[in-house]
Amino acid sequence: MASIANIFAAIKGNENSKLMTKDPDLKKRIGGVGNQFAMTEVLGFFISLPLMFYLEGGSWPKFVSLFTTAVAAQPKKKILAYDPWELQYNLLASGMSFYLYNELATMTIKKTSAVTASVANTAKRVIVMVVSAVVFAEKMSFEAKIGAGVAIAGVFLYSVIDDLVGGKAKDETKKTK
Repeated sequence: MASIANIFAAIKGNENSKLMTKDPDLKKRIGGVGNQFAMTEVLGFFISLPLMFYLEGGSWPKFVSLFTTAVAAQPKKKILAYDPWELQYNLLASGMSFYLYNELATMTIKKTSAVTASVANTAKRVIVMVVSAVVFAEKMSFEAKIGAGVAIAGVFLYSVIDDLVGGKAKDETKKTK
């Protein structure tokens, strides 16, 4: 599912990038990158609704109950007591954080390319994984270490490839002159 999400995120980034560069009149009517991102998110929400209700529709009453009522401690059922405001606040805070992060990512695509943004997103995920393992003193499996190393090496190679290839091309251009 994570790979599918990454594929759709890359498609969204590529389409947003095209939209921002191909039709200046449409860009003017939208009113900026922030509005473009908001439209993309609203459209994505409505497209996802049927799938959400198909897969998780049976859990909707339970969610509404958790969202609106407090649960008392019941030791036999191992349910912890909580205030519904905590769930409401956390849901709102995580949603706004995610929205603002993705709006910033969309603005970044305007300044860079969709590929650069995708590579930076991969680097971010690997860095978060490695830093979390260090901070929380969690052991990483051998496979996780290899995966993190490959991802970091790929991002590093992507960031220096122009200098490596471009440097040779510049040297050849100087030789021919």
